[in-house]
Amino acid sequence: MAKIEYVILRQSNTTPIFWKRLTDDIISTWDTDRDKIDEFLSTANRFRPTIKFTAEISETETIFLDTVVYKGDIFFKESILDVQTYFKPTETFQC
Repeated sequence: MAKIEYVILRQSNTTPIFWKRLTDDIISTWDTDRDKIDEFLSTANRFRPTIKFTAEISETETIFLDTVVYKGDIFFKESILDVQTYFKPTETFQC
């Protein structure tokens, strides 16, 4: 996956500011409009037919590895993102 990632990111006209991957989960930040991100995803999905990139795009938060990374109060004061544990809507907290 690292080789594919390397090629896709090098070939793209639009690249993320931040890009980190753990196995098959990626978190990234972009400083561009949605159309450019969609174009990047389309190009990435043509690279290898057996690998499918999908994206959940938000201006305020994202979920990565059971963690919600979001723009809280401190972001607007000091440009620091907040984090909290993510629980799936079906979580019942029963042992």
